[in-house]
Amino acid sequence: DTSDIAITIDKRNTDLYSKIAKEYTSLKKFELAVDYYEKKISLNKAIFNDYYELGKAYLNLKEYDKADTCFGTAVIQKPDHINAVMYRAQGRSIVDSTSEKGLAKPYYEKLLALSLADSAKFSKYISISYDYLRFYFYKQYLINKKCADLKNCVVYCDKLLVIEPKNEAAIESKKALVGKCP
Repeated sequence: DTSDIAITIDKRNTDLYSKIAKEYTSLKKFELAVDYYEKKISLNKAIFNDYYELGKAYLNLKEYDKADTCFGTAVIQKPDHINAVMYRAQGRSIVDSTSEKGLAKPYYEKLLALSLADSAKFSKYISISYDYLRFYFYKQYLINKKCADLKNCVVYCDKLLVIEPKNEAAIESKKALVGKCP
């Protein structure tokens, strides 16, 4: 592999690992991209972007726990990086697809807080966050029958319907919850 030859020639240039990994990513060879990001990490030379891109590669490989670890490290380095937070939320919601455990909840709440700072630019993330939180509280109400969960679900339905007035999931959630709590 010519990539290994280039690195062998100049072991001090650890940026080559990132460049090679990025090339493999562009070719959709995510396993090879992962190998090169992991090699750079093992040398303790990784930066935010390495963890961020490695997390995306793991998402593409459907290795969600590994992706979460990478995005977690990235978010520690840059807590307000909205896309890193979004990918972390997305990965956690795939792992907990029923939202019963609420694994993605703190990340969607963080995504929402970051998105609201520039609502015009991040309106899609706001919708995604409202929709996740609507679904989470709906599921929690169905499981626990707590009126607080129902009320939170309705709040997020209403917020989502302001942005997307024809959102079927929000409309149906509200209909299903009418009259359930005083």
